[in-house]
Amino acid sequence: MRASTVQGVAYVAALCVFGGPLAATAAGPAPPGPAFLDWLDRNDREAEPEPREFRLINYFFARGTFTNMLADPSGLRGVSLGPLGPGAGVGSSTAVRDDTEAAYVEQRWIPVLEFHPRFADGFAAFRAQFEVDYTWGDASNLIQNNQGGGFNADQVNIQTKNVNVALYPTRVPKQASILIGTQSVYDTIYDPTITPLSTIVQTGYKLAFMGTDATGISAFANTDWGLGKLSFIPLGAAQPLRATEQDPSFFYARLFTADYAFRVQPETVVGLTYWYLADETRGRAQSFTAVPRGPKMAFVGTRPAAVNNPSGAVHYLGAHFHHNLHFGTGPLAASGFFMFNTG
Repeated sequence: MRASTVQGVAYVAALCVFGGPLAATAAGPAPPGPAFLDWLDRNDREAEPEPREFRLINYFFARGTFTNMLADPSGLRGVSLGPLGPGAGVGSSTAVRDDTEAAYVEQRWIPVLEFHPRFADGFAAFRAQFEVDYTWGDASNLIQNNQGGGFNADQVNIQTKNVNVALYPTRVPKQASILIGTQSVYDTIYDPTITPLSTIVQTGYKLAFMGTDATGISAFANTDWGLGKLSFIPLGAAQPLRATEQDPSFFYARLFTADYAFRVQPETVVGLTYWYLADETRGRAQSFTAVPRGPKMAFVGTRPAAVNNPSGAVHYLGAHFHHNLHFGTGPLAASGFFMFNTG
């Protein structure tokens, strides 16, 4: 009786020692709770397609106009330019008459191509933007930008607006970006490739000085210490000594810009600007006379004093601010700027 009791106690002890761990091992881990299942349902992306490498953005519009203004400045057929006046040669090339009616339809197509290669892993992107616009019935079978739409079409009129590579050091375009190539050049501190036009025209210098396309390199930063922008833009190149001194060397007109802005409080930004414009082409690049006598546009109005073969440098110092542009902190909004130049 005692032997049986001892054997039974030993058997129970063996089950406690060896059976406990075996039973726990066989049970396995606890099943996931409802909180984990909800998180997995929101964040599981295994079934989603891979990010697209190519993206096409299309802008197209057609507009009809009925007016009594007749615009025909020299070299820019059908374009309103300068202040309105009684007729050509009197302060303007846009005539306004009571007994004249004009009607026309114009259209514009702007495709934007973006390529985000997978091998770049988010560090780079390629972007190209083109433009085709004309007035219906204007021309055909010719080589001329901003014209076309005539019978038989076949007009060579595509315009290259942007062709550039964007580098993203942090893989987050809003934090830092470097644009290399032909790009949009605005007098704002924000990256034009990711900033809506409504913000660009209300911040900085509101396109009062620059709003065009050019080739160069620009760097943008958006950190806790503020906003920053550096850019280098060659405005033009020429060989001013080739004919007179048989010197084929290239001389450049170049623009360097440095901008910094600081968030004083939410929705309030104050910025400072330094720009440097230098022209060594002896006036051939038209950097100082681009508006009144440049080869890229026609000017109507009072001519400035004649300046022959200008060369030199100009320094621009400016300040700007904007507050509550989107009315997120109150019912009042304000913005403004100041610019001083010398040289």
